[in-house]
Amino acid sequence: MKPRLAWLLAALALTASACTATAGAASSSSDPDPAQPAVRDVARATIEPIDWEAVPEGAAYIARVKGLTSVLDAPGGTQVALLDPTTDFGSTTTLSVVGTPGPHDEWIEVMLNQRPNGTAGWVWADDVDLMWTTLHIEIDLEQRELRLYDGEELLIRGETAVGSQANPTPTGRTFVTDRVASTDPDALYGPFALGLALYSEVLTEYAGGDGQVAIHGTNTPRSLGQAVSHGCARVHNDVIMFLAGKVPLGTPVTIY
Repeated sequence: MKPRLAWLLAALALTASACTATAGAASSSSDPDPAQPAVRDVARATIEPIDWEAVPEGAAYIARVKGLTSVLDAPGGTQVALLDPTTDFGSTTTLSVVGTPGPHDEWIEVMLNQRPNGTAGWVWADDVDLMWTTLHIEIDLEQRELRLYDGEELLIRGETAVGSQANPTPTGRTFVTDRVASTDPDALYGPFALGLALYSEVLTEYAGGDGQVAIHGTNTPRSLGQAVSHGCARVHNDVIMFLAGKVPLGTPVTIY
């Protein structure tokens, strides 16, 4: 693994060890087959450009910044942040939209990738490209399970290791900020890590990073289904491969 990639994964992962679980593709009409991998090949994740008349009910909106973008505390208010067009991990800066925007809105409220968790601000509509998705991820801490839905249809679910009592996984609504690939699929964090706009409420620094939480793969199965991580959600490598190929940046994530 390249040194920079190793640092990125460590900074995203917030975990001292990793684990895997057996999980397969699932739908609302069938249970996962643990003998089958969730996906063999990772396709490029896509999202739909806005056609306002075609947006389905319940879709989540995503804002992709076009360039250096000011974030204000209110429409036309005071600047509270300045967003680069790319993240520290090289992804296009992509945000989750709060509520339902309209085609004539001049200002868009967005969730931000910063502390404290759940921080929101306003961006000028002309500074972002709006898109939508019907995909959303849920992480059930009590059941220790991750689920990906397309609308109400369950696409995949997998047993998940979650934060320990000392370093719990933060709860609430967040979104996917980054997709970081590993050159070694057998690495500690598996083939992919999906960074979230979510930060540990206990750790402000870990493994050279700033306590950012992620969903990632693993190379050891022993702790799947247990509360043992430093805050991240660890899933089977087949599950993270499926997620990495399916979900766009900005996909909403709910942890409860």
